[in-house]
Amino acid sequence: MEDSRVTYSDLEGNALREQLRHDIRHTERSAWLKVFFLQNMSHELRNPLTAICGFSSLISDLRSNSVDQEMRLLARRISDSSTELLKEINQLLNSTRDECLRRLQDNDGELHDDEPPADASIEELFAMLNKARQHETARTQIINQLSSHVHTHIDAIVDFAHKLASDPSETESEAGTDIGDFVELIEENSRLLLTLVDDIRDWSLIQSGIYRTRWKVVDPRHVCKVCIDSVRMKVPEGVELKLVCRLPQNMRLRTDNVRLQQILRNLLVNASKYTSQGSITLACRLVDEGMNIEFSVADTGTGIATENAELIFHRFEKLNSFKKGSGLGLHICRLIAGRLGGEIHLDTTYHGGARFVFTHPIMPIDTPDINS
Repeated sequence: MEDSRVTYSDLEGNALREQLRHDIRHTERSAWLKVFFLQNMSHELRNPLTAICGFSSLISDLRSNSVDQEMRLLARRISDSSTELLKEINQLLNSTRDECLRRLQDNDGELHDDEPPADASIEELFAMLNKARQHETARTQIINQLSSHVHTHIDAIVDFAHKLASDPSETESEAGTDIGDFVELIEENSRLLLTLVDDIRDWSLIQSGIYRTRWKVVDPRHVCKVCIDSVRMKVPEGVELKLVCRLPQNMRLRTDNVRLQQILRNLLVNASKYTSQGSITLACRLVDEGMNIEFSVADTGTGIATENAELIFHRFEKLNSFKKGSGLGLHICRLIAGRLGGEIHLDTTYHGGARFVFTHPIMPIDTPDINS
């Protein structure tokens, strides 16, 4: 959204107040609509991306049976689905704010405008406008960077699918590889894209204010074991994956089980990307005289410079552009940690790799379950 073309210096008194109120409402509505746009985009992308992953799995099965004709047919379906998906993405990214508003109104939705206080001073109104513009700009940046990430992966999927659908002898001579390698690349890019869509969905839900925390009582020792098992295949060969749990056997924690696992898995997967030898350790223990549980993931990888300890939690921030991922994972982890009443940070005193620490408060387990 472009800034207002009104020259505020030409206005004064009630005229200035009314113009500021108008611009605040307009900017807040634009920011909210961008969140709606991101939610809609995530929904639109989910099904075709799931289909692409399914086709890739079928091709893997067919390859083992050497059914070339059926393999090429499925490859063509991948190519067609990817091309159609790219077209849908372009349409979504080119949607205007007015079109988003019309769709929302057709669904009897509501826009959550915060009316500026009637007695707000001009200084307060300017502060509110600046804050609204910051929110709107942040959402614009998310959409622009999302477009770049999605196009990168979709372009790769389309390219690999076309090569897969070509004559096998030509494919092998041109790329020096076999069909199986292209299948793996299709699967990898598809899953990266699915992860990006999930990250955008989570981010937009949190930003829109309709994020729901589903509380339940869990065994934190079991949660850690599940997370370790779920990422074992992602850990490079030769790297030891360890669990060190110093919690009591009967320990129970009131939390959002899905979101807790999301944080721990993200930290473990990140560690696996930057650790080629040594170990990755998920540890948990009681701290602060039993008031909190400290979950930590330590690795023997490349490490992170102290000056980047906060930068890595920013949106779309990647210190190594050659590593795969959206750069949203740690940012979302910090947002979720806050919703759980905890906090997450990089341990800058740790040497020999990186160590992330997530502190989760221990709440009474007999507190009634709520959605917030």
